[in-house]
Amino acid sequence: MNNNRKIHMNTNHILFVSILFLVPITESASMTKRTPVGVQLVGIYNKLTQNSNTPSTSPAMVRIKTTRETVTGLPWMPQEFLKVPVEVEVLFQAKNLDDKGNPQPYVIHLEEGASHGGICPADKTCVTASIYARQLGDLDAYPETKQTTCISKSVFFIKKGDLISQWQNVMLFLADPDDPTNPVPFKCGLCAWTATHGLWKYDFIDYAPADSKSNAPKITFDKKPTAINNTQELKGLRVIQGQQAWGGGQLPRAYFVHIAHIYNNTPYQILVRRTVRELSAYNFVKIIPPRSIMPFAMIWIPKIADSTIGTPSLDPIQLFVLHKSQSAALPAAFSNIDDVGGTEISPGVTEQEINGAVDSIVQNMTTHAQDLASYNAMIDDLKKDPSTQYIIGKNSYKIFAIKGNTINDPQTICINRCPKDTLEEETIYHNLDSAYHGVLPKYYLRLVINEAQPQNNGDLITFDIANISYETVFES
Repeated sequence: MNNNRKIHMNTNHILFVSILFLVPITESASMTKRTPVGVQLVGIYNKLTQNSNTPSTSPAMVRIKTTRETVTGLPWMPQEFLKVPVEVEVLFQAKNLDDKGNPQPYVIHLEEGASHGGICPADKTCVTASIYARQLGDLDAYPETKQTTCISKSVFFIKKGDLISQWQNVMLFLADPDDPTNPVPFKCGLCAWTATHGLWKYDFIDYAPADSKSNAPKITFDKKPTAINNTQELKGLRVIQGQQAWGGGQLPRAYFVHIAHIYNNTPYQILVRRTVRELSAYNFVKIIPPRSIMPFAMIWIPKIADSTIGTPSLDPIQLFVLHKSQSAALPAAFSNIDDVGGTEISPGVTEQEINGAVDSIVQNMTTHAQDLASYNAMIDDLKKDPSTQYIIGKNSYKIFAIKGNTINDPQTICINRCPKDTLEEETIYHNLDSAYHGVLPKYYLRLVINEAQPQNNGDLITFDIANISYETVFES
């Protein structure tokens, strides 16, 4: 191992305990006392126009059935999130008339269910939207309009019921139909959704906020234009909704430190993989699209003994830089996807893993939701066509915590560079501040991935990692 530990990131640290709660001392005890609130409807994105109600000149009315609260705005959000099951009514002035000519509502019924034949993996639950037409007191279903999406089952460890809605949400989209054969006069889309507060309610953001408790600075991103539907241009990094709580389980996990939010401020796809032998149920492979943010990823960092820091191991979090390329000469610092060595990749990244990571994004949103949330182009860009290939950076990286002799020994966080052509790793970041205080994290990590300018040591990316407080993570 190379013991030359180079630090080139933000390392502002301060000792604090963000919030004190009464919590169980052991993780196993907490498992029986914490139960999730359940899936909640956090918003309705109403894009219905007057065209939806031809020949009437009035747009459709959208309302919550139980409260008769009218849905307005793009998107509309209730004062309090609505626990599923929920029914939403869509009322047109000239459609779905009863025998007296009075308009009757279409009813969108949202319910949480089982896995529906394996559509969702074990760490997620299914939410289904079914559409009915209310006529003469009866409900006639349109089975061909049923949609299903997958929502995280992870539970919030610190306080029962509080803030669980950061990752157990669903957003409903409504818009004019683009298919004249559509059985109902609108289309709806269903998507897992991150918290709708603060920064994360925007489609794009151009900065990471400062943290007064940890002294983490504000970071402003280049406002690179991003084409949406080939017409509109928005600036900043795209907020990727519905991908929160990577690996599932109790979060934040006791006796671990966590990467809360990941900012990919590069033109590359970043593949993130965690493979922990003792806790394999919480392993994952995820992909972060270029110029995007994954809020509430909440990735707990595995622990490695100090004596094995520079040796091959499956346990750390691994980061790989991916890029799509025409089948031609490879750019500098890239390698073929099937020609990856290095100390940390065993086995190497495969196209199957990449495709699975893309599928995990799609899993959490229906086709209509992808369209209405303008995710189509992003997802298409992640997929490989016959004329392109994925190539991978010659350097990969591993993130880990240094493990003490007992669970109560404080962790410190490291990042190692793992070059392809050598067995020797180099520690490029070491946060000397202890990572947790008792059962709770002392701080969370904000990870900003930037493009290397210029490329040194084969690095395509650099890391800006900073401590952020509980309040900043959850915007409390």
